[in-house]
Amino acid sequence: MAVNAKFFKIIKSLLPKSNTFQLFIQKKLTQFFEALTVIPGDFRDYIHQIFLDIFPSTTREIEKWREQFGLIYFPSDSAEQIETLNSEWQATGGQGADYIQSVLRAAGFDVYVHENNPPVDPDIFLNSIPIMVCKGLNAYAGRDDAFAGRTGGDLLVNGPILTNIPLYLSICGNINTCCRNQKAKAGYFEKIMTIDKIYQITDDPDYWGYFFFVGGVATRNATTHVLETIENVVIPSARKEEFKRLILKLKPAQSWAGLIVTYS
Repeated sequence: MAVNAKFFKIIKSLLPKSNTFQLFIQKKLTQFFEALTVIPGDFRDYIHQIFLDIFPSTTREIEKWREQFGLIYFPSDSAEQIETLNSEWQATGGQGADYIQSVLRAAGFDVYVHENNPPVDPDIFLNSIPIMVCKGLNAYAGRDDAFAGRTGGDLLVNGPILTNIPLYLSICGNINTCCRNQKAKAGYFEKIMTIDKIYQITDDPDYWGYFFFVGGVATRNATTHVLETIENVVIPSARKEEFKRLILKLKPAQSWAGLIVTYS
């Protein structure tokens, strides 16, 4: 047990001025008060640790921080957990492109945010680079990135919005749609399939300014300053939902985010 000299001196100053309370090394009373000096030292250390809990990088209560921020998708690695909490802690102001970019980069995503100003058709960037098409070797069921006919980047508008569509038993061209086949019922369905809401890029130039892009380094026309190219960035699949959630949290509600990224 280490005696805290500072607290021992304080205790001595509070004792009565008499021979009984003269504290010498060999006395039991001295040993008793020396032992008491450990208590305020432990209390001080405990208070200091509580103070450090208010910062994500030094907290001992990572799970409580996760609950505070409502993080559904949370990494298992402790270093990545701290990085995620730090990015949430810093995301406290502004909805501009520079601020969104700073928060994403602070979270460990090597991306840049580009305003679509002057406005250019977002379809140029979001549907220009083939990623996966029907009948592709990698387009098998179960892959996170298997989208039939998908080309180009991702479009992020709101959080998950589900819509129901009929699951038809027979469609044109199906081998079972021949005449007199009992399964050939025009427009007949018994089940509903739930899918993510699909957003279509508008062809009205008045709305193109509401788009912004998240991706790699971009180039602009030297004269008109419109966006010409945006490099694709690879985002770890394990952080896909975290990446999207950060953007949804920060972006203006009326804006649409074009993600020039690939998840792997």
